[in-house]
Amino acid sequence: APEGTLLNARYPAATGGFGEVAYRAIFTVIGALAQVVPDHVSGSDYGAINHCYVTTREAGRHSIFYAYPPGGNGGTYRSDGPSGLRGPSSGDVAMQSLETAEALHPILFKSMRFRPDTGGPGKFRGGMGMTLSLELLSESGGLNIVSDRTRIPPFGIFGGRAAVPNEWRVIREGDSYVIPGGKTVNYPLKRGDIVAMNTGGAGGYGDPLERDPALVLKDVLEGLVTVDHASVAYGVVVQGDQKLVDLVATEAQRSKLRKGRRLLKPRKWGEPASKGGLRVLYLGSENRGDSSGLSDGELVELANARCAAPLRFMVQVDPGVQSGEVGVDREAWEILGCREGEPVEIRSIEQRR
Repeated sequence: APEGTLLNARYPAATGGFGEVAYRAIFTVIGALAQVVPDHVSGSDYGAINHCYVTTREAGRHSIFYAYPPGGNGGTYRSDGPSGLRGPSSGDVAMQSLETAEALHPILFKSMRFRPDTGGPGKFRGGMGMTLSLELLSESGGLNIVSDRTRIPPFGIFGGRAAVPNEWRVIREGDSYVIPGGKTVNYPLKRGDIVAMNTGGAGGYGDPLERDPALVLKDVLEGLVTVDHASVAYGVVVQGDQKLVDLVATEAQRSKLRKGRRLLKPRKWGEPASKGGLRVLYLGSENRGDSSGLSDGELVELANARCAAPLRFMVQVDPGVQSGEVGVDREAWEILGCREGEPVEIRSIEQRR
């Protein structure tokens, strides 16, 4: 990369959190490689280093607890992605012993578990993120986080869907506060506060409506996927206290979901433009606010069979775009391999946030 750019900073540029930049670069390359080596890549993993420091202070004693909790890994052409496991950019490092951490620091762990429904749906789903939450036992403390992937979720490939992104919260006296952007410096903590580290899932591989219903049922029984999510994301209807798959209802639900997919014809719409750091996609007023739920400023992705990984956008209304069409800039047109009159699928990714 040329010197003086984001990937090759020139002194004295700030480089704290460089691992997050590396993550974006790695999975940008993996998404591109999927075009030529589809059986050697996966959906995007949880996508952040997740540096988290909890400082504690009481009676002149100070300590720092450090964690970087892992999340889901992407589905592949033949298997689901692992859950709660470090990705290729994070190193082969195990989670530290919670009991040892409690012995060294005035903290109490409240939970360590997988986050249901966070893996990106697919023929082979992405792995689940995890929740690691702790309570501060000292008089006061501070929270420092360097993370990412809290707004734009990890992507799936070859029709696989997006995962749920990372989320960081402080829970105080029953009220929950989200740490915006997954970054904060010395956020003040007091005794009884709970820090919830909610890591993201990973993107799926392949069409989720082609997933074996038996695998969906297995995920439901293991608590990784809820009954509602099985129906909405995979079209698999699980019924009864014994949780059995209703094959007739499943076929009907999958047919309904296929028919409900939103296809629009792309039109070349000028040069690339951005809004809030995101590439802009143009929709006419007739294409928003309907049953698709698309609205101005919404995060969406475009996908077609010619491009393994979807491209992400922010919706902007343009009255010049006709009903049933979508305005795509020249560069995005080339990336997606669009063709005149050949529809692309548009999917909201707001619901995964």
